[in-house]
Amino acid sequence: MHKNHAPLIFLRVSHDWRRIAIDTPRPWASLHIPVPSSQFYIRYPEDLQFFSRVLRDVGQGTRDWLERSGVCPLNISLSNWDAGSIEKDDKGILSQILKFASRWKRISLNLSSAQLSHVARLSEADVPLLESLTIDQSRGTPHDLTRTPGIWVPSRIFKAPRLHELSLTQVREDISKFSVNWGQLTSLTLQAGDNALSFMRGITEMPKPSTRPDDIPSISLPHLKELAVFENMSNCTPFMKALDAPSLQAVEIYSSAGPAPPSVFHLISRASSPIRSFASDFSSFSRKDFLQLRVYCPRLTTLAVRTFNDFRLDPTQNPGGPREGNDMQIDNTFLSVLNSTNANGDYRCPKLTTLECFTGVKISDAGILDFLRKREESDERASIKNLRTQFKRPQKDPIAGPLKPFLENGLDAGLWYPALQATSPFCPADDVGERLSGFGKSPSYDRHEPGSRFSSSNHHRAADELTPTRMYTSAIHPNRKADFREVAPPKSIIKEGKKEAFLTCTNCSKIDGSGGCELKRCEKCKIVYYCSRDCQKEHWEVHKTQCQEGLGTGIQPLIAAFVGNPMLQHYLQLLLCWEFLFHKVPDSEREALSRKAFHAHIDVGIEPTKIADFMNLYTYDDWDKEALEGMLQIHLVATAHSGLPQIPFTDKMMYLWQTARDDADNEGCTKSPVVVVQFINDMTQRISWPITIDEDAFDSARRAPPFTMVSALTRKAIDKPMSVDSILEYVNTHIRSDTSNRLLLRVPMRECDKRLIRDAGRNKDAHPAQALRVKMNREAVYVSHRMEIVTTPDGRTERRIIGQLTEADRQRARELGRAAAMRDMQMGGEAVPADEEAVSAGEHAAPEAPKMNRAERRRLEQQMKKEMKRRK
Repeated sequence: MHKNHAPLIFLRVSHDWRRIAIDTPRPWASLHIPVPSSQFYIRYPEDLQFFSRVLRDVGQGTRDWLERSGVCPLNISLSNWDAGSIEKDDKGILSQILKFASRWKRISLNLSSAQLSHVARLSEADVPLLESLTIDQSRGTPHDLTRTPGIWVPSRIFKAPRLHELSLTQVREDISKFSVNWGQLTSLTLQAGDNALSFMRGITEMPKPSTRPDDIPSISLPHLKELAVFENMSNCTPFMKALDAPSLQAVEIYSSAGPAPPSVFHLISRASSPIRSFASDFSSFSRKDFLQLRVYCPRLTTLAVRTFNDFRLDPTQNPGGPREGNDMQIDNTFLSVLNSTNANGDYRCPKLTTLECFTGVKISDAGILDFLRKREESDERASIKNLRTQFKRPQKDPIAGPLKPFLENGLDAGLWYPALQATSPFCPADDVGERLSGFGKSPSYDRHEPGSRFSSSNHHRAADELTPTRMYTSAIHPNRKADFREVAPPKSIIKEGKKEAFLTCTNCSKIDGSGGCELKRCEKCKIVYYCSRDCQKEHWEVHKTQCQEGLGTGIQPLIAAFVGNPMLQHYLQLLLCWEFLFHKVPDSEREALSRKAFHAHIDVGIEPTKIADFMNLYTYDDWDKEALEGMLQIHLVATAHSGLPQIPFTDKMMYLWQTARDDADNEGCTKSPVVVVQFINDMTQRISWPITIDEDAFDSARRAPPFTMVSALTRKAIDKPMSVDSILEYVNTHIRSDTSNRLLLRVPMRECDKRLIRDAGRNKDAHPAQALRVKMNREAVYVSHRMEIVTTPDGRTERRIIGQLTEADRQRARELGRAAAMRDMQMGGEAVPADEEAVSAGEHAAPEAPKMNRAERRRLEQQMKKEMKRRK
């Protein structure tokens, strides 16, 4: 349920679109609900009321959404990732879904046992249309079992007349006692630990383990087409031999004990139709076994080699190991076998189009290219369309150029290499440009190769797709400096704008110099100001947790330079227009709109001016650099329009808004809304600044000219439609392009700035770190570098490229910020004089701003001259 996703986005196009969208049931028949997490909202007792209101709003939105679906069958996904902590509050959301059970078609529930007990009470008569049911109890706790024992054994929901897809994950009950029409299923997924084996014994009436396997009766599932078994302790060989699934087409088997090849062959040989997809842990296979598999699966289109460790439910259990005498290796010979012929001269795997290898890969870069080339050259074998390979070694041979023809012919490739363990910090030559491999979700630092030029026509997809499938480039564009000088105002104008900055008391928001008020700053941190000792004492309970030395001048001079820059303030106003949809409001309603108070929460940070320095901080714990130059960057914008209720205004915020509102009215801007923007840096410093949205911003937002992203290597231009994300990316890239500190947004980096980047690299569950990760996902300069630390089953730590953030992740980061804002609302706004100079170098190809015609440029120049003359 996000405003930028269909069908909600249709409601904001026009009145007619809104009416049609509401009156059309089908777009409302699918819904995914990530239940808000109490961990991000409830830090203090006073946060509980706000969090309860959030849950009520989600429940109300769920009801309205489903009511608009008319009589259409419903596809619903409900996930509560910290289930068990808010069961009473979440029941309202679940109860709204239960009201529509008669129209469920596909339902996926990731909840605790206590919450799922409401679903288990349904009978087959309550869900006549149900075709697919997914139950995931991995969020539950052992305490759930004592409160809700045996909720599924007596349940009749599995008897739904149309149910043909069933997935059970961590269901801690005896599955063999479930009332399921097993013969009706076409897809079955079991990930249930020891209960899976219990289920096998139950439905086969297995005798004692001492009985010979030949005596086990057959299990008949005539309609089963897909089988996935995840077993973390017990050997699933008896089950494989007993299963009779003549319609089987896709098999996935992952077992810590390792499936014995004879049992696998026995299963697939009993299928009347050819197996088209096979995935397993091949640690127990020999080369001879693998060749035999090709005989049983002559029309195989998908082959996946994965280790069971990726799916093991309990990492403390024995992961198993290769069988004695195993000579199976995923190397160049393995690829040669896939391209070879048998004794009759027939090609093995002639239909293979998808190959995935994620364990024990010893294939060379040249071997991959040779494999793809031979598949392309033969008319009797299908070309590879999807290739996924994870290496344990750095890249050795250039692969970008040779791979390009295959990509152009439709290959979807993911080649993942681990980070290079260089003796010196990773720092490619700025004058040549850096080449970064950006495939998928795994480790991926590519060696710098001077002169290498490779790009993809899908460069712009990187920030929106879950799995990038091309190689992306990031370098300095030769025209960047000229483009920057064309749009950036002179430094003299920015300095004049900084003089308009004003300071306010952190506690009471009195403005410095008004009514004899003289502010003094905190002697320790030197970043907050108070009008009196009484205000300092009153605010100490809040400030003492954040007061520390080494914060320098904070972000005051940077925010002053940012807001005092007429070009950047124009884009800030444009950003607020799009965030609050001011430009969609009819002129007749503008004056009424301007009487309302708006608030925006903007996370900012100071990052290295070089992307290589940023990635070294993000990746390595012990990497550091003296006199590291930093620049201001915007991480995240959170407002009521981001999907959560409006944060109530405090007296301090209302005072700032009313002051700006009166000033705007006195200047004749009665239709211009005022937004109190709170700039926040690492939750330690907050600066509130009222922003008045002028007519130029309204005009630009209505015209919505696109931004143009130009590749530094291919010179190819890609238009990005105007949106909140594209505006943020343009502003941040414009700041990055300032090599001479013309914008006055450069300062030396502090330890707290470096710590924030390191926290983001470790995916710490704090709002500032999560906000930075959202920015990294949003902007192309980071797309090839996203990494995180994971702990392997044997206790080692590894760094891996993180997956593409979903919209739920973005919303989660916004929720973190809003919870913190509610908790610390008394931290008023202070803003800023001072001046910091620093020189740095940008790294990324700068996007062009929307083109201005001569009249617009002349008007802007005249306004600048008039403003300078007035201030003199």
